[in-house]
Amino acid sequence: MEIRVHGPGQEPESLVVTMRTPGNDFDLAVGFCITEGVIDSAADVATVAYCLPEDDGVQQYNVVTIRLRRPVDLAEHHRPSAAMFPRCPSAGSEHPFGATRLGTRRLDMHGDEVDALAAQLDDLIAVVGVLSREDFGRPTRCPGWSLSELVAHCEGMLVRLVGENAQPVDREAEIDRVGYYRYDPDGPREGEDPDKTFSEVIRDRVIDEVGGRSGDQLRTSLEDAVEGALQGVRAMPSERVIQRSGHPRMTFGEFVATRNLEFGVHTMDIAQAVGRPEGVRPAAATIITGILDQLLGERVPDSLRWDTTSYILTGTGRRELEADERAKLGELAAQFPLLR
Repeated sequence: MEIRVHGPGQEPESLVVTMRTPGNDFDLAVGFCITEGVIDSAADVATVAYCLPEDDGVQQYNVVTIRLRRPVDLAEHHRPSAAMFPRCPSAGSEHPFGATRLGTRRLDMHGDEVDALAAQLDDLIAVVGVLSREDFGRPTRCPGWSLSELVAHCEGMLVRLVGENAQPVDREAEIDRVGYYRYDPDGPREGEDPDKTFSEVIRDRVIDEVGGRSGDQLRTSLEDAVEGALQGVRAMPSERVIQRSGHPRMTFGEFVATRNLEFGVHTMDIAQAVGRPEGVRPAAATIITGILDQLLGERVPDSLRWDTTSYILTGTGRRELEADERAKLGELAAQFPLLR
C-alpha cells in the first residue's frame, strides 16, 4: 500500500510503499505517520481516503492519501529510496510487492445518493461562506451549540465518513438507511464513556473538533473536508459493509443516504441561526422524506398541506406540532418527532 500525504494547498506526495495485510488501511496509514514523526497525533489529520484510479480504471484500494490540517515538508522525514520502494503503479495493474487487492469492481458510488449529497454540500458551503466573524459565535437551535461548533461537527462528520466510518467489516449488513435511525441514542456505544449520554459524548467531541479555530479557519477546513469526502465516497464500493459505534452493520451506500439527512438538516440549522431561508436541495429532500415516511410507516395526510421543509423540520424535531396538526395526524402524532 502506498501512503501519500499533503497539507492545504499542496499536492499529495508519496511517503512510503509498505507491505500490509488488507484491512484497517486508514488506521495503518495514520499510525505510520505518527510513528515516523510526520504528525503528532490523529488530530492533525483532516481526511483520509483511498485515491481515485486514473482514467476511470479499476479501484485497487492500495493507495491511501492523508490530507493534513497544516502544510507538511516530507523532506524532513526519513523515507526509503525510490529504488528500494518504487511508487505504486497506476490503478488496474498488480502491486509490485504482491499486496492483496481488496476488490476489483468498478467505482459504483456515483448514484442518486452521492449526487444528492454533493449538491446538498454545495448549499452547506454556500451558507457557511457568508457567515461573518460574529455569526460564528451565535447560538443555534441545536441545544448548547454555537455556529462554530455546528460547523466543526459537520467537518467532523465528513472526515469520519471516509475515515473511521468507512472501514469494512467482514459480516453481513443488518439494517438500511431507515434502520439507522431506529436505535437507542443513549444506548451503549463501543469505546465511549458509559456514564455519558449520546448527546454528551457528541458535545464533548464537538468541543474538541472546534479546537480554538477561528471562523475563517473552520470555513476553510469545511471546504477541504467536503472535497476530500466526496472524492473518498466516490472511491468506495456501495455494498461495502461498515459498522458505526452504537449502530448495527449497514452498507456504505445506505450510510451515505443518511448523510443527506444529516447535512440537509444541519444546513437548515445554520441558515435559521442567521435568519436566512431554510430548505434542502430537491434530490436530498426526496431521500430525506423517504426516510421519514418509512419511519412513520406511511405518508403524512395531504390535509396537513405541509411543504417539504415543514415536514423535515417537524419530523426531525425542529418544529413542534400544532394542535390542528395533531388532530389531522390522529394516532400518528404520537410518533413525532420521528428522529429521537
